[in-house]
Parts: sequence; structure tokens; C-alpha cells
Amino acid sequence: MIRLLAVDVDGTLVGDDLVISPAVREAVGKAIDRGVVVTIASGRMYPSTVPYARELGLGDVPLICYNGALVRTAESGETWFHRPLDPDLAVSIGEIVLRHGWHLHAYVNDVLHAPSLDDATAMYVRIARVQPVVGDVQKVLPEGPTKLLIVHDPADIPAVKAQLVQDLGERVSRVNITLSLPAFLEMMDYRVSKGLALAQVASMLGFAASEVMAVGDSENDLAMLAWAGTGVAMGNAAPAIKSRAVATTGTVDEDGLAQAIERFILEGETVPPRR
Repeated sequence: MIRLLAVDVDGTLVGDDLVISPAVREAVGKAIDRGVVVTIASGRMYPSTVPYARELGLGDVPLICYNGALVRTAESGETWFHRPLDPDLAVSIGEIVLRHGWHLHAYVNDVLHAPSLDDATAMYVRIARVQPVVGDVQKVLPEGPTKLLIVHDPADIPAVKAQLVQDLGERVSRVNITLSLPAFLEMMDYRVSKGLALAQVASMLGFAASEVMAVGDSENDLAMLAWAGTGVAMGNAAPAIKSRAVATTGTVDEDGLAQAIERFILEGETVPPRR
């Protein structure tokens, strides 16, 4: 029996319109009525995640934010876990980004710091629905940001990632570099992932991995899809994501999350054991 459901936001809970569909909202409500604890596991900031939790009526559940760097409850705001980047490492990343002229966002104390109100920042603000503090991002890096984000042309993101890895050298082992959306290259402490955070949340709630279902679509969802007993990839996920899941559902435009809830929670379909 699935007792805990963790869902990604972008590409899973919502599509490009950023709206939770009636079918998904109804399915989540039915899961909650069955006694399932439903939470959100997102790369988003806490202030950008809470509105979706409240819209779904999740209650005071622990929310996994910043790809697992922060776990904080939706209503009481109690912090269960927070692991920011090492300040020296953050400064080093900032120097690399500045040298290459990339666009860097930094997240410190739930505040988004952006270098300017250009198109890259405007795109992020539209999605996250938060207001940035505009200024010299390099100045806040010594505070140890919860997450760093490079916003870039999706076509060039693989090259940006490869260059960042090369420039970091041995220090790359101290940072988790992952994609959330095609234009967003995210950086957290190496001990941070959605999978590690979900494992901690499940343990604190008294649930085993076999009682947990996770649904996602992006590279930053891989760890939680691999850890959860029922890891479900969205139909819009890349083949590499689907290969790590035990099942695939419909796309976000097809209400794939609702389909997954119906199959594995409401109807009780079981998944084959992992190899």
C-alpha cells in the first residue's frame, strides 16, 4: 500500500500554463481521502512551492524544495532540514560563471537574487512567481546559498554544464549539478537530492521506501524515482528518466499524474520489483 506520494511540480503537477488541472486536483484529493500523505518535491523555492500545496489542500506536510536542500512544512513553516552550498564553493562557482558571462541566480534565505531584470530573469519570475532582489549576485555568495541556478539557452546547456564541470576540477565532487527544466542548470551541495530528502521525510513519517510513490519528469527527479518503491516517470520525460522508473504514465497535458494516482493508489496496481 502506498502511504506517501511525492510529486514534482513543473512538467508533472503543472504544464506550461502553470495550472493544476481539475483531473489532477481531484485525483490528489482522492488520494488524501484514502489516507495517503501527499507532498511536493521540487527544485522550486519554498515560497514558490507553498501556493501549490495550499491549492491542493495538502495540510502541514513537509515540502521538499530546492531539489532537496530544504525541507519545510507547508503551513507552520517548521524547517526539518537545510543544507546550503559551502560558501567558498559558491564563490568559486560565481567566479566561473562571471568569467564565462553566464546568467546566475542565487537563493539565500528564501530570497531570489538576480543580476538584472533581463529576459532570463523574466522567464524565471513568470514560472516561479516570486520577485527577485536585483543586484550583484556575487556579493551574496559568501553567505552560502541554498541553491545556485544558471539560466541559459537550452541548446547550449549541455556545453555550459561540461564547461562548469571542467572548470571546477576536483571541486566538482562537492556539488550536485542537475537540470530541472531545459534552460535551468541547478547546483546544490553534493549531499543534496530529491531522493535523499524523500528518504529522510519518509523515515521521519515512519514510511518504508516500498510505501512511497514518486512522480517526476526531469533529471533532478532521477534520485527520487530510483529510491521510491513506485517511481513513475511522466510520459513527457526523456528516455533516460523513463529507464530509471518502474512505470511510465501519460504526459502532463494528458493528466499523467492523475492517471498514475488512479493506477497505483486508487486501484492498487502493483509494480514489478526492481532488478
